[in-house]
Amino acid sequence: MARTMPEENEIHPAERLLRLLAGGAAAEELGEAGAAAPASAALALRVHRTLAQHRRREAQLTALFDTATDLAASRDLDAVLQAIVRRARLLLGTELAYLTLPDEEAGDTYMRVTDGSVSPLFQTLRLELGEGLGGLVAQTARPYATPDYRTDARFHHTRNIDAGVLDEGLVAILGVPLLLEKQVIGVLFAADRNPRPFSPDEGRCSAHWLPTPPSPSTPPVPWTTPGPRSPTSPPPTR
Repeated sequence: MARTMPEENEIHPAERLLRLLAGGAAAEELGEAGAAAPASAALALRVHRTLAQHRRREAQLTALFDTATDLAASRDLDAVLQAIVRRARLLLGTELAYLTLPDEEAGDTYMRVTDGSVSPLFQTLRLELGEGLGGLVAQTARPYATPDYRTDARFHHTRNIDAGVLDEGLVAILGVPLLLEKQVIGVLFAADRNPRPFSPDEGRCSAHWLPTPPSPSTPPVPWTTPGPRSPTSPPPTR
């Protein structure tokens, strides 16, 4: 007599969890399916997290390889910065990525590259040194993230920044320093238009895979908060 397949409700919880893992089920689905077997569910969730970490590492290596290929193919700074920003967006799966650089003459920072932006106001945003999430990243040379920038009091909010963030619709933001010879020469951001808790691992891996950009024709600009502007200095372009 031919053996019949067991009905879904006859499958052991552990086997059901294994099938869900093999099918790429989300963590929430694994939790629901393992309600009757908490120990098996906990193990399945650990395996799920491990697999997710391996996938992130694979994406990180792919992004690093692709960006290194771009670096080898072109010494054009604009093309390389565009590639870095695009890879960051793909690596973290965000709706938007962008890069700010300091303007030595104006004494502020400006938006150099964006990928996924829809707001002209945001694309032309200029910030005083030390302002916003990027200001904290630049001053500490460490990644920072927020699940909701609009309500996060850790950062120096200004009307200018908040207007640009609101116009773009950004909520969750991750910023990592772009380093050249251990000096911060820019800040790379990845952002979503919905709340998202970026993990410390995402911040670390984003900072680690960033390649060294081609050296500019002029020495890198130290990114520090400037003193009072001299009377002869031109005002920042707004």
